[in-house]
Amino acid sequence: MEHYFLIDHIRKNKRYSLTRLLNENRGQVTLGRLDNGATIEVGWEDGTLIDMTMDISRTHATITATGDIPYITDGGSRGNSRHGTFVNGKRLTDAGHLLKNGDEIFLGEYYGPLETKVVDIPAKEHLTQ
Repeated sequence: MEHYFLIDHIRKNKRYSLTRLLNENRGQVTLGRLDNGATIEVGWEDGTLIDMTMDISRTHATITATGDIPYITDGGSRGNSRHGTFVNGKRLTDAGHLLKNGDEIFLGEYYGPLETKVVDIPAKEHLTQ
């Protein structure tokens, strides 16, 4: 069984289990600005670059599951060139993007990379991850 993680390199490689979060949150995970209630809150915790953090929306992007594969869509910031969601250097379109191992996500111009990691976990170990 494949298990998906999101690695936040800015926050010292903080690791989120997308598979677990999708299961716990009815198949939807939101990425948004720190201290604003998103499932995964991103931003600079030490208060530096606060102006850049404001480029991140409260619900900047959403990850849902298409079968077992996470799928990311932009939260509506496409009209503003600074605030979009980018995967592997390309702005997300309305079609979104199926996440795969090694994909790099940037929120706005500055926040990222958030990197997708996929690992194979035997079914019996999946429940403990």
